[in-house]
Amino acid sequence: MARPNAKSAAETVTAPSRSAAPGWRRAGRLLGPAVTVSLFAGALWVLHGELHAHHIHDIIQKARALPPDRIGLAVLLAALSYLSLTAYDGLGFVYIRHTMAYQRVALASFLAYAFSHNLGFAALTGSAVRYRLYSGWGLTAYEIARVAAFTAVTFFLGFVTLGAVTFTIVPGLLPATLPGPAIAVRLLGLLCLSLVAAFLIWSVLHRPLRVRAWEFPAPPVWLSLVQIVVSCVDWGLAASVLYVILPPEAGLSYTAFLGAFLLAQIVGLASHVPGGLGVFESAMLLLLRPVVEAPALIGSLLVFRAIYYLLPLSVAIVLMGAQELVRRRAALQRASAYFEGWATLVVPPLLSLTVFIGGAILLFSGATPTAHSRLSWLRHTIPLPVVELSHFVGSLAGAALLVLARAIQRRLNVAYSLTIALLVLGIAASLFKGLDYEEAIILAVMLMAFVPCRRHFYRKAALIEQRYSPRWVAAILIVLLCSTWLGFFSYKHVDYSGDLWWHFSYAGDASRFLRAAVGAAALVGLFVLTRLIRPARPEPTLPTPTDLERAAAIIANAPDTIGNFALLGDKALLFNEERSAFVMYGVQGRSWIALGGPVGPLPEHRELIWRFHELCDQHGGWTVVHAVAPDSLPIYVEIGLTALKVSLRCKTPCCKTDLSYDAFRSK
Repeated sequence: MARPNAKSAAETVTAPSRSAAPGWRRAGRLLGPAVTVSLFAGALWVLHGELHAHHIHDIIQKARALPPDRIGLAVLLAALSYLSLTAYDGLGFVYIRHTMAYQRVALASFLAYAFSHNLGFAALTGSAVRYRLYSGWGLTAYEIARVAAFTAVTFFLGFVTLGAVTFTIVPGLLPATLPGPAIAVRLLGLLCLSLVAAFLIWSVLHRPLRVRAWEFPAPPVWLSLVQIVVSCVDWGLAASVLYVILPPEAGLSYTAFLGAFLLAQIVGLASHVPGGLGVFESAMLLLLRPVVEAPALIGSLLVFRAIYYLLPLSVAIVLMGAQELVRRRAALQRASAYFEGWATLVVPPLLSLTVFIGGAILLFSGATPTAHSRLSWLRHTIPLPVVELSHFVGSLAGAALLVLARAIQRRLNVAYSLTIALLVLGIAASLFKGLDYEEAIILAVMLMAFVPCRRHFYRKAALIEQRYSPRWVAAILIVLLCSTWLGFFSYKHVDYSGDLWWHFSYAGDASRFLRAAVGAAALVGLFVLTRLIRPARPEPTLPTPTDLERAAAIIANAPDTIGNFALLGDKALLFNEERSAFVMYGVQGRSWIALGGPVGPLPEHRELIWRFHELCDQHGGWTVVHAVAPDSLPIYVEIGLTALKVSLRCKTPCCKTDLSYDAFRSK
């Protein structure tokens, strides 16, 4: 690739002059997660009020009473729904007039929706997965953005189209406490109808939509109609998954149910709670309260979430683990080569989500009572101290896994080792605290998917140095809130008193829950405290003469000459721990701009790139790297940066040189 000349490159990066982000911008980054946690807490309050007269055993009994043939039909409908979702991306490639093998499109679509359906923030998580896969298959950032925008529009086209029909014909099942529910729903239906009409008019006029520097052409009319049909089929199949496992005595027509499902889904999506957890269930409970008994509905909703959300996610995770197990077998070298290109990009995020789910499972298990049949077995087999300690340790392991999930995403080797130890500990705790073999099997599958992925965790950075974004903090708080609410709901019949803390018996599930909840909260609080009291990251400063001397020694052994720009002294230098390599950078507004990537031995590049990216994150900046070396390209993709081809033209009359080089920046 062509390299910029000295003058062009020197002018690319300015001296450190960081301008503080306005207070409103910082507040805005915190406001979204705070609203998400508040909405989730409100959903739990609604659930608590609606289920105050019912016991958790009633819900479990209703869920177990569902006919197997109905559950099998729901699984089939869920598979068809995810199959129809692959058509979103397929149509997106028709829209951008680009061809790609269907198996690749289907893979990207499945992983994108497996992430976005469970994590929330669908526009961000789904787009990130698509970028990581499609960029490796030759698409530019602009083409990927157009595909992602097309799929997002297609997703909502189905909602507004079905909403226009359902809300206008059937006035829904809004609670009677709301004023004028029928009118409100019909107005919503008319709004949906107007949105569909506006989209079709835009398609007929065929005028491009401009968003800043990007232009999105209108799809042809035939493609718009196909979008609407495919999206309606997908939404209809997703609703059918829940409809077929509702109790038959509900006597609810599919049209009326579809209206309630659409309303609850849009509330869950708007809340940005991961997967709409709790919010969707609360909305469905309010909307279907007049026709379906609360325990039966909650039982069906739990099964629906397992089938439509967790099962596809588990398939994706197991697929990754199986690929890692067979990648070295000679008979499967061809298949392994196909997966190799994207496994490095996708495995750590998937395992991070797996670890987070494993932590949530342990916490939720610690908040629910032990089955009576297993409790009698425990009395005669396992000593009481072992039961008490296993329950407490299991919840602590769950809280620790929630915290470690972020470090797994950041590929820390210490997090890999700790996670394996905690999963083994969680399996043992699940068996000894109440013979929860179902939970132990799930954790064992996670462990089997995790063990062969050692090569993806190569970083030796300190665990305490990892930055937790407001969204990560919100996700951890949501799980802690949910497990605490679940515990108090499970033991609401218990008369709470000070003596309950010191009550030890085989039947003392409530006491064990209280101690475990406090222990888990204390562990997370201790981790937060250690991060708050650690020294603040220094602001970027210009290098000292000693720094420049060290940089000169490194440059003398470097294979190229771009590192000499560091000797100008107008850029900050970030050294590795051994001071054998460095990154030169400057700060302009929120952009932290590195020139040329790391300078020094190649084995040090990967960790130094990660350190620079995390330094930018900790200061709320955008990571930008200009003039990227070819050997480092995969690393920038791994950390989630967007590739750009930058072209410059000298404006001097005597020079007509065009410069082209690779650059990466934060999405």
